[in-house]
Parts: sequence; C-alpha cells; structure tokens
Amino acid sequence: MSNEAKILEMLTALTTKINRLEATQAEMQDTLTRVAVTQEGVVLPRIQLALEGHDELKRKLDTLATKEQVRALSSEVDTIKEVVSRHNSDISQLRKAQ
Repeated sequence: MSNEAKILEMLTALTTKINRLEATQAEMQDTLTRVAVTQEGVVLPRIQLALEGHDELKRKLDTLATKEQVRALSSEVDTIKEVVSRHNSDISQLRKAQ
C-alpha cells in the first residue's frame, strides 16, 4: 500500500470518527436542552412551591407558644384547677350547713 493510500485510509478513519463525535455531540446537546426545559418547567416550579410551603409553615410556627410559655400556662392551669376544686368543696360545705 502506498503512502497516499495509507494517508487516504487514515483520513477516512478520522472523518468517520469526527462524524461519530459530531453525532454524539448533537445527541448530548439535545439531552442537555431537554434537561434544561424540564428543570425550568417542572423542577424549579416545584422547588418554588416547596419554598412557599416552608415560608407558610415558618409563619405558623412563629405564632405558636414557646415551650416556656406552655410550661407557665400549664402551671397556671394547675393552680386554677386546685382553686376551683377548693371552691367547689367550700360551696358544698356551705350548702350543707344551711
């Protein structure tokens, strides 16, 4: 085989490889475009919804009583229960005495 034939064969092989690379690159570009469209149309809106839900939960959590406030209220309620119970007992005794 002559040098020219070898060179021609090598050029043909390189051209084939380049054509395959270009086809692969086009497929990758198509895939990348689909990913970008999906991200913009599906993923980002869902992330936005999740963030809005998170903000709403945070606003609701900010309105809840703290643990300390709940403990204080619980203590106050216990005291009120004791007083009401004592008052009921006193009232019952007063009624009996009449």
